[in-house]
Amino acid sequence: MENSGKRSSIRKRLLAAITVCLVAVLLVIPNLFLAAYKNSISAKLNAVSPLPLDVGGIYYLPPNLLIVKKTCFYEADSGSRGKIISVPETYIVFSLPALLLERKFEVISLRCFRPSADGNSLYRLVTGNYRQILEFILSLPLRDMDASLKEGSLFYRKDADPILKLNADSTLRIKDRSFFLNLRAGGVSCDLLGAMDKNNSLDVKKFKVLSRTLDGEFWGKISSSAAALKGFLFINNAGLTGRNDRDNIFILDIDSLVKFGYPATEIEKLDFTLNNNPVRIKASLGLASPYNSTLEASCAFRGLRNNGNTGTLKNLSLAASFYLKDDKYLFINGTAGIDLPDWRKQTIPLQSARLRLTDMTVPLDKIMPLREFNAAGLELLCRTDGGSCLTKLDGLNVTLRRAEKNAWLAEYSSDFHKGWMEGTARIGWKNDFPVITAFASIKDAEANELREIVPQFSRIHGKFFGNMMFLNYPRLLFKGGMNIHNGRLEDFSFFKWLAELFALPGLNKIPFRAADADFLVDKDGAGLVRMRLDSDNVGLNGNYRLERAGNMVSSRISLTFPRSLLEESPKFTPLLKLLDKGLSDLKFNFQLSGKMDDTNFQWLQSDFKDQLQKAIPDFAEAGFEEKLQKIIESISKQ
Repeated sequence: MENSGKRSSIRKRLLAAITVCLVAVLLVIPNLFLAAYKNSISAKLNAVSPLPLDVGGIYYLPPNLLIVKKTCFYEADSGSRGKIISVPETYIVFSLPALLLERKFEVISLRCFRPSADGNSLYRLVTGNYRQILEFILSLPLRDMDASLKEGSLFYRKDADPILKLNADSTLRIKDRSFFLNLRAGGVSCDLLGAMDKNNSLDVKKFKVLSRTLDGEFWGKISSSAAALKGFLFINNAGLTGRNDRDNIFILDIDSLVKFGYPATEIEKLDFTLNNNPVRIKASLGLASPYNSTLEASCAFRGLRNNGNTGTLKNLSLAASFYLKDDKYLFINGTAGIDLPDWRKQTIPLQSARLRLTDMTVPLDKIMPLREFNAAGLELLCRTDGGSCLTKLDGLNVTLRRAEKNAWLAEYSSDFHKGWMEGTARIGWKNDFPVITAFASIKDAEANELREIVPQFSRIHGKFFGNMMFLNYPRLLFKGGMNIHNGRLEDFSFFKWLAELFALPGLNKIPFRAADADFLVDKDGAGLVRMRLDSDNVGLNGNYRLERAGNMVSSRISLTFPRSLLEESPKFTPLLKLLDKGLSDLKFNFQLSGKMDDTNFQWLQSDFKDQLQKAIPDFAEAGFEEKLQKIIESISKQ
């Protein structure tokens, strides 16, 4: 019995020793092999990897687990081997039967822990090689496997300082050429369900995007050369603004076609409805420096609110080009336009507006949010029932700051028709329509250069100064004051008419020291008040109003002429002989009324008529009154 017990104990110890030796062999020998051939394994991995990589260490745990330490991927063309992706620890579970029986290394499960990526380097890699990367992914042999990414992070840096960190977790399952991918990053969850077809194209059965503010779903096909996707997207405005006073946004009937290429990707079609407003977009996205891109967009816009009301706008259009200079400045050139529906003319007498920007420059470090930009040129063309006006600004500089969640304050300055303009503006949004309140001051501009804004300035020369205010809500209002120094009027329509009426050719060209007026434009019409002209040939005071309804004129004007000028008129010569020769200036009052193209002229009581009456002796007054009336009527009928 004693010997039997000893033999049993020896067998147990021997079995334990053999087990320990076997475990040691299974642990030590494979790990010694992996350590010895690490460089060779790295070389083989580099041969199939689209990026250069380096492995810190590979360790084996029975029966079928590999632990890979410190895996790093580098930029392929970087002389300094800039690091793009770093994975501290990767667990790989492989098929032991396939390795032993078929001598094939097949991955069953892949888990990456705490991977990190440099966003700047990753962006350069993807934009320059995205098509090759997509081809590589789509060409990989599909085998049943699970993959996951835990506690991943993406860093974007400015110089050496991180400006954005995005954490992410992901899971991938592949089964019989079908797959399911889940990604959670920055509060957004994405689920992708699809399969690979026989042409190695990705058949997207469902791509679901969900967050506090977004809920969307897409489907279609993706290949190495193109992507054709359809879908819809819901945007929760309350989640974006923290307020419930705006309707949510529904982007429906998405239909897109994107063709991959380099150095540019073409968005040949992106059609959708935005809260029942049809939108059409085409674009070209540059992927290589200077990242030249173009964008064309159009929308038959009726408003974002889902209440079935008449549209606030009619059509929107945009055509723009972009390029990046020195990776520091974004340059934008393009045009934008709006057309307004007829009912809007009741409050805004505007048919359409077109904005053109030339070399708008935005520093990249001030683009999110936008705080500053400048433009070599800006042109704004507005069309109304009465014609069009064109405003041009050169060397525009704008600084922006947020006033409220839905409003901005802007300070701006620019060259303005050989002068200078500066001002402030508040830009907001109400009921799907921009709300603008702006103030401007103009100095030392050339009045004749303003003819494209106001056609009457084509007859005016001199230095223009002015202060003005514009607002479009709750009513349209444009008002201010202007004065012109040391100028002249040439064939100005009003004085040209007076020159013919009074037979005074000297009124066709009037030099003046100053011309002042306050102006007001609203939905009902336009007018000038407190008009004043200081000239050796004529003095003017009065007001003028043109009503939109019926194109009706209403005006009262007082004119003062020097006697020397009136003596040039054969119509006034017989009357002037009756007046005191000591009178150097004579004043005329009259009013204009009626339709613009058929204005009525009416003399009013004035110094001229008073002086004539004083000059007539009592015994001759009755006879001369008849003569005077005939002369005045003959002047008025010209």
